[in-house]
Amino acid sequence: MSSPISENRKHLNNLAQPRRWQVNYIFTVRGPTHAPVWHSDVYVNNSCLGSGTGPTKPAAMESAAGIALRALGVLGVR
Repeated sequence: MSSPISENRKHLNNLAQPRRWQVNYIFTVRGPTHAPVWHSDVYVNNSCLGSGTGPTKPAAMESAAGIALRALGVLGVR
C-alpha cells in the first residue's frame, strides 16, 4: 500500500508514460534549516503546469503534481 503523499505524482507519471511526456521537477528551498519551505515547479514537455510548496521536498512535488493534473483536466484529484 502506498502513502497518500505520492498519489498525485503517481497519477501524473501514469498519465505521462504512455503518451511519452517528459515530466521534470525544479526545486528551491527557503527559510531556516529547522523549518524549510520547499517550492517545486513541475514541467510537462518543457511547459510549467504546476507549482506547489510544502515543508518537505516530496510534499512540494505532490502539491505541484496535483495542480498539474488539474491543469490537464484530470478529475478526482486530491
